[in-house]
Amino acid sequence: MYRIATLWKTRLEPLLKRHGLTATGFHVLVTLRQAGPAHSLTTGQLAALGLVTCSGMTIRADKLEQQRLIVRERDDHDRRIIHLRLTEHGLDLVDHLLAHYRACEQRLLATLDADEQRTLSKLLGSMEHSLRHDEQTLVPHVRCDGRD
Repeated sequence: MYRIATLWKTRLEPLLKRHGLTATGFHVLVTLRQAGPAHSLTTGQLAALGLVTCSGMTIRADKLEQQRLIVRERDDHDRRIIHLRLTEHGLDLVDHLLAHYRACEQRLLATLDADEQRTLSKLLGSMEHSLRHDEQTLVPHVRCDGRD
């Protein structure tokens, strides 16, 4: 699995690099893209989803904000909470990159027949569920909003 993940990452890195992104920065953009119509999450939510520290999330956010791909917004009800939201430019870029990503994924999956694809999907889903369960029991909840 590690070799496949490494090869996959190696294939996508040149595209991300051309747009000034790393895999982790891309992950933040995709997560915000999938966060519903507001395309916004708190730094704490993003840190917990990405399994990074709050300071790691801040470093990622700084870079993405400098590229004008996200903006930081204070919560209306609790000024300690910071929301990260995709800008229009960030939304356009992540959609462009996701289209390329999905095309690469389709080419890779085309090497498997329909039954193999269903089996792979089921197995990967089971493994992801197992990892998420372990993550919830082994990793303490991370908060980045000053309300520990």
